[in-house]
Amino acid sequence: QQEGWHVRHMIRHIVKLGHYQGFMDGMAAWNAAATRVGLPAYQIWESQFGTVQEVFTEAEYDSIDAHLAALEAAHRDPAFAAANEELSKHLVDGSLHDYALFEA
Repeated sequence: QQEGWHVRHMIRHIVKLGHYQGFMDGMAAWNAAATRVGLPAYQIWESQFGTVQEVFTEAEYDSIDAHLAALEAAHRDPAFAAANEELSKHLVDGSLHDYALFEA
């Protein structure tokens, strides 16, 4: 990795049918909890084509080490863990996919 490069963490979600608003509300709560524990707020992108109710969230980090350290610390926080668990209720089981993207 070259100096000055950043890491973009992107997550692909498939939201259960009938749960879209619950997911959006859950993401608002998740982002509030995330920023409280030092994570960046994640942007939300929805797909207009392809898989039904496919949503992507993403945030940028200074490095992969910063990303992993921030997530590890966040998951030790009970309020963040609760927000994460609540958000998961709106997702199709097994559909979440993480990407750590580096600038080409």
